[in-house]
Amino acid sequence: MVTLVVRHRVSDLMAWKGVYDQHAAMRKDRGVLASDVFQDALDPSVVVVAHRFPDMASASAFAHSRALREAMSRAGVVDQPDFWFLNDVEPVPN
Repeated sequence: MVTLVVRHRVSDLMAWKGVYDQHAAMRKDRGVLASDVFQDALDPSVVVVAHRFPDMASASAFAHSRALREAMSRAGVVDQPDFWFLNDVEPVPN
């Protein structure tokens, strides 16, 4: 499993969330298995999203997709987003 974490600043959280919610089917079609959305506790204009993917290829394709860039633009993302691709770490056997 791969988690794609995206951090960006938005002009209006509720407007951003409306666009995000409208794209649930697009995320599912592009391989997103689960998502979590967070708002920075100290800066309410900063949003962090974590999407779970089955593999790196799916996560990378989603992160670099035109559909994602267009959705971010419509949603009011006002800065260059940061992207992190994270692999799960399996527990060390005892």
